[in-house]
Amino acid sequence: MPLVDMLGKINWSLFLSTLTGVLAIFAGIVAWSEKNKDDKKTIEFQRQTIELQQKINDITNKNLEKAEELSKQYKKNAQMQEELNNYVTGGNTKPTILINCFKRPFELIGDSYSINVDLENKGKYPLQNVICTVNDVSCAATQKHVREIRTLGGWVGRRPPLKPEEQEEVEFNTNIGSVAPNSRFPIFTGVYNFQYSKIPPGFVIKVRWNNGDVIYYFHGKLLDDKLIDDGTSEMVFNGKKMNLANIEIK
Repeated sequence: MPLVDMLGKINWSLFLSTLTGVLAIFAGIVAWSEKNKDDKKTIEFQRQTIELQQKINDITNKNLEKAEELSKQYKKNAQMQEELNNYVTGGNTKPTILINCFKRPFELIGDSYSINVDLENKGKYPLQNVICTVNDVSCAATQKHVREIRTLGGWVGRRPPLKPEEQEEVEFNTNIGSVAPNSRFPIFTGVYNFQYSKIPPGFVIKVRWNNGDVIYYFHGKLLDDKLIDDGTSEMVFNGKKMNLANIEIK
């Protein structure tokens, strides 16, 4: 083969190889350029997405703060409503019965036991529309022999003793109305002497108010001149029988 033809083939092959390399480099540059553009778009999109998410978070946080504030206000309103309702109904306040028994002389019957019963509100809220009924189980038989006139505040004046055919009152009804916290109201005064009564001292006390009713079945006995519960007393609160509570004896 002539030398000129050989050199021509070599130059042509080199040219094609070089051209191919250049084209490959150019294609790489173009691809890199396009990718770089895509990366910039991606970065910009990510930045915008982060900003949008931050705005959403800010709005959500503000809404949460508002929701929390509203929740607090609702709870406060509910508490105020409950407090108002408790003042109207008495809430969970129950009346306390105070029994005061002491020995003293009475005309005609001598030394006997004066028994005073009061209703007291020791709760937080007033008791509304209070009505009391005391059934005198034991004092009536003694009372008919007493000349002193009994009132809810104590003993006053004089009266002739009842005749044998006359009966002493055994039921006492008191429409008290409202009983404020830390206040009391007298509901019964009686006198007990076993010689005349023949049975141990006891009462049935019924109390009704806006938010409930209770019946106290008090069975007592005298020990060392003191009136105590004989252990069989009980109470019925809103129709449910339970052990005696809310009674204080002095």
